[in-house]
Amino acid sequence: MVTALPDWMDLADGLTAEHYDALPEDICRSIEIVDGAIVVDPAPRRLHQDICRRLATASRSCAPARPGGRRSG
Repeated sequence: MVTALPDWMDLADGLTAEHYDALPEDICRSIEIVDGAIVVDPAPRRLHQDICRRLATASRSCAPARPGGRRSG
């Protein structure tokens, strides 16, 4: 789920390259810019992470073994 930042952070003309460059690096890592609008993608929940791990483990066990006995992936 992607959510926009609160209205008080909405810039009338969108976020410019100059605005983005002025932001702290930790903020830049946690936002996405879509057509000048700031969008925040929240961290995945624990359940999501658990499901991803289980899927990765299951798919890895189905992968053919590579030479040397290691599974691909």
